[in-house]
Amino acid sequence: MLAAELKSKDGTWTALNFFYWTAAYNTNSVKAEDAPKTFQDLLDPKWSGLSCAVCSNKSV
Repeated sequence: MLAAELKSKDGTWTALNFFYWTAAYNTNSVKAEDAPKTFQDLLDPKWSGLSCAVCSNKSV
């Protein structure tokens, strides 16, 4: 939820940041046909401990 004081009187607001989440995999370790195709696929136990996420708060 966005705090009321950060919205205009008509309830609109503007995001100042936009983040992309991108998946990648090592093609030397995983065949294209075996790679996860959705985030749901990543819940398969075979991927447990094999993924990571990186967050960068740096401005571009």
